[in-house]
Amino acid sequence: MNKLLVVLLLASLALNYVLLSSDSKIGEKLRPKPTPVEVELSTQGLKRAVNDEKWKTSVDGTSSLESETNRPYSDEFKRLKLMFANEDYVELELALRDFLNQNPFHEDALLLEAQLIMHTQTLNYALTHYYELLNQALSSSNKETVQRIIDEQTTKVIQQLTGDGAWEILATFLEPLLQVDPLNQNYILSLARAYGMQEQNTLMENVLASMRFDHPRAQRLRTQIAQRLSSQSQSTGQTVATNENSETDSWRDSQLDKQADAVARLSNNNQLITS
Repeated sequence: MNKLLVVLLLASLALNYVLLSSDSKIGEKLRPKPTPVEVELSTQGLKRAVNDEKWKTSVDGTSSLESETNRPYSDEFKRLKLMFANEDYVELELALRDFLNQNPFHEDALLLEAQLIMHTQTLNYALTHYYELLNQALSSSNKETVQRIIDEQTTKVIQQLTGDGAWEILATFLEPLLQVDPLNQNYILSLARAYGMQEQNTLMENVLASMRFDHPRAQRLRTQIAQRLSSQSQSTGQTVATNENSETDSWRDSQLDKQADAVARLSNNNQLITS
């Protein structure tokens, strides 16, 4: 009985192999044929897969449609960059405006516009425009570039104007920047110093009010301004005691001449003022 069961089992396995084997002519005849609808669906799926692959990959790694779309506008942007390199700023301003009207999110064009403003407008206005770019939908790398330009330019100007003692110009430079970046401690302390050195203590304290009163840097600035003004006052008093008229006038004239020299030097420095 057991032998009979084994024989039947082996026979069943052999028959299944014959029916399912792709090499078996009997199995091929017995397997159901695909319907015309199934054949058509299979063919369409294959074609779609091939087309999708062609869409995803082109020679430069971008989609074929994207490459065709970007080509004319890449050529136009190259023309704009050439105009910038040739310093054709008037023509560039008009062409760039039209280009951005058609392509308002073109990041390279937005950065080119900021560079144009840097070369044609005052520096604080240009930097304010760069701050506006930070609110645009720029890539992370472009936002880092914009922030680096802002930091480098403002640090350079603050150091130069502070070194020259051009406090009025420094205040004029920083006032609009503090409005767009009100928590920037470098702006706060530098503008407060500029006001303090002009003996505008109320304005100095208004600016410093955005920091804690006991902030170490704010307190140190107050002390420095008080000591500097006290020293100037004592110097003026000694001069008056020595020679009430001529010496006082001479000191005042020397201070005015020093400030005028700084203003003239800075105003004629195109790299500082307009770029």
